[in-house]
Amino acid sequence: MTRDLHDRSSRCHRSLDCLLPLASASAAGGLEKMVTSYQPIDASVRYFYQAYQNPAGQAAEATVKLYQTPRGTFCVVGFTSSKPLKVFLLLVQTGRRVATYQVCEQSGGFKVLPSEERHHSMSQLLYHHHIFDLPVSDSNPETGVRLLRPLDGDEAISFHCAAAWTLGDRVLCQKLFGGAPSGTFAAVSDAATNRLFLYASHNGQLVKLPLERSAGKIWAEPLVKFSSLEELLVHYHQHELELTLNNSQRRMGLRLTTPCQLSEQVERNIKRYLGQQIEEETEELPGCGTRGGSVLIETKKLGPVTVQNESSTDLSLEPVPILQVKLSNSYQYKGPIDVKSSEYRCFDETFTVRRNPEMTFDSLEKLMLYVSSHHQKLR
Repeated sequence: MTRDLHDRSSRCHRSLDCLLPLASASAAGGLEKMVTSYQPIDASVRYFYQAYQNPAGQAAEATVKLYQTPRGTFCVVGFTSSKPLKVFLLLVQTGRRVATYQVCEQSGGFKVLPSEERHHSMSQLLYHHHIFDLPVSDSNPETGVRLLRPLDGDEAISFHCAAAWTLGDRVLCQKLFGGAPSGTFAAVSDAATNRLFLYASHNGQLVKLPLERSAGKIWAEPLVKFSSLEELLVHYHQHELELTLNNSQRRMGLRLTTPCQLSEQVERNIKRYLGQQIEEETEELPGCGTRGGSVLIETKKLGPVTVQNESSTDLSLEPVPILQVKLSNSYQYKGPIDVKSSEYRCFDETFTVRRNPEMTFDSLEKLMLYVSSHHQKLR
């Protein structure tokens, strides 16, 4: 069920003097442009997976690098496989030293010791500690330590990109929020009106909240204005957004906790949706390989998008997937997809179409979904 909100409470929140995560000048304020221009952003590939070091376990080498970096720079290294527990090392430049935090992975999720607060993924944990302090302990007594930038990250990309919904339009975003826990949210643009919206799950409902913009400010409540969309999201991660529902005097407190790109439920919904929408077929051409073997042509189709991958049973043909887009206005695009083995532990491959901007996703299906919705980016 979806409810539009129009009557915002004028009640002011606590002071905005609270500490906000720092961002580079190039990254600050970039989320709004990213959303309204539907940039091809996979937050995992572009930001969170940059935290992992390769080969895994090179803590000493990473520590040396971190000593030369600003406060808040971090990386994740290695893990021990003492089942059922895995322990990662989170190395953080505190401004005085490089601190080592232990992150435990169990069936219930990930947590930074000694805290008991669990997160469903490592990326969600890292996102959380961009906004909230890492736990204090005897071995790590520093207070106010937060994650600001992966050691090998692109300074032009902010962790806020995880909130951007650009895979499709507003209608598709609505469909994919089904079953998402309260606090799951997305920054969404309406292409027809160029308006920004905040979508958020709250008690089984999808809240659609228009964001107002004027004179360099952006706000959801008239008395609480921000210089950027990033600042707004951080504030409502820390404080509740008080709203009045249509035709009701009942107030609800909404807090933004999980950006759409890091939501386990939204990810499941995307996979289910693509599994239903993508058509697949395989054709075998006997004797067409250079060594007499068969050539296998695997085809995936999603709307105007087709991906073909040819391979041979005698291994004489190296697979090179080809992306094809055919539109009713006679425009056609055909070009290769670069498939690379990941340098990081978190995923196996990346799929890239080298255009401007470059389109890189951690699954072929997501790439197809993005291109099917934004094929004009290939022109």
